[in-house]
Amino acid sequence: MLDWVRRLRRASRKLTLPSRDASDARTNQQLNLSKLTPTDADFLAKFASVQLLAADLLADLPSQTPDEAVSETISALAENQKERVRPVLSAIAKSGKSFEDELERFEAELQEFADHIDGRGFYENLMSIYIVFGILDDFYEKLASVQGSSAKNLVSKTLNDYPFNDFLKNLLQEKVKADEELKDSLAMFGRSLVADCLLHVLSTLEFSESEEKTEEAEFRRNALRTIEPLTNQLISNHSARMDQLGMSA
Repeated sequence: MLDWVRRLRRASRKLTLPSRDASDARTNQQLNLSKLTPTDADFLAKFASVQLLAADLLADLPSQTPDEAVSETISALAENQKERVRPVLSAIAKSGKSFEDELERFEAELQEFADHIDGRGFYENLMSIYIVFGILDDFYEKLASVQGSSAKNLVSKTLNDYPFNDFLKNLLQEKVKADEELKDSLAMFGRSLVADCLLHVLSTLEFSESEEKTEEAEFRRNALRTIEPLTNQLISNHSARMDQLGMSA
């Protein structure tokens, strides 16, 4: 338990969200994501890398539970997740680039991200996948809306073809309903994941060179202010998912 408390404290030191008063003052602020979006090629490579990370994390779960039926279902979901990404990899290859080389550019970053969201045991890791990829899928779907039509359609199809989230949600709901102590600990763990997700969002968007050269903490504060309409939406959707689990975000 102390491990994820320390991780939450580290994330809090790295990421400072605007105050509630500041947020209220910018409720109606408009955000033009097209000015911050990476190229279609970079976007698809990052998106594919994230989706394959979800597949890898799902594939690690069956060994963490003795429930054979649950293990088999999650293994099938992991394989399906890999299949969902294949059209995106094919699109990258058709552009004349090696998708292996394109994905390799993000390997170190996503390995570090995976280390940060790693939980203790089956249910924390189940919660991690459900919460993290709920937030990131919302983000990539939103970012796809300002990409070219081909990338937009690819992302939409990938995210909507037999998603794994419903199974994870139902499994979590069933377990925490009968275990109040687990419910409370998972609620706290779920909250600790949000900062890492928002840092991933910042790393994916393209800010100006002058902004990115500022001191790291200042850059993050300024960047979060810039994209506050987006983060408000992502956190609102996250809160709704937590509510569905009977937990407060």
